Amino acid sequence: MRTPFTWDDLQFFLAVARSGQLSTAARQLRTSHATVSRRIDRLEFSLKVKLFERNPRGYVLTPIGHRFVETAEKVEQEAERLQEEISGSATLQRGVVRLSAPEGFSNFFLAPRLQDLTTRYPNISLELVTIQQIMSLSRKEADLAVVLDPPKAGPYYFEQLTDYHLRIFASETYLEKHGTPQCPEDLLNHAFIGYIQDMIFAPGLDYLGDIHPRIKPGFQSSSIFSR
Repeated sequence: MRTPFTWDDLQFFLAVARSGQLSTAARQLRTSHATVSRRIDRLEFSLKVKLFERNPRGYVLTPIGHRFVETAEKVEQEAERLQEEISGSATLQRGVVRLSAPEGFSNFFLAPRLQDLTTRYPNISLELVTIQQIMSLSRKEADLAVVLDPPKAGPYYFEQLTDYHLRIFASETYLEKHGTPQCPEDLLNHAFIGYIQDMIFAPGLDYLGDIHPRIKPGFQSSSIFSR
């Protein structure tokens, strides 16, 4: 006799199937790593099938697991439709959304505008990642990403937000003391601040060589705030 499973078990299954990681699924479901593992084991025991192969890189769907995804997603869609009908709103949105964006864009432009989004969609929990790297969409580390360079491959939808320009800047005090460069060669006599070379996460930020190939920054940082 099989132990019956619940819709909650399918939610855990879909979260792991989509992310391939117990930790990511746990974050999305607002629960613990151990709970996700236990619910997956319970579902497999109930169905008497192996839905995932476990390996050091995460959880990989078995052929049966792949087929089961379609069935579970149909149940998910019907549950969401029923919830929308009960709530009387066809536009109900809920869940955790992780957005990855560069540090400067996130803090100076995006963060002050997030209150309107959270007010409009109170059932969405937004996570803003500003660490100095672009989270991998293919590994489900982020749901949306603002990047300097468009993806070269993959099933992604993307659109240009704006043009991006880099310029040379100096304080008035510095220029009064050291003078204003008049030609590219003059730049070699001035101090430059740049990114740490082996931590540049986007080709568009490797710009000092374009200004002059012999520029050597005297100070390098991974953060725009200390530059």
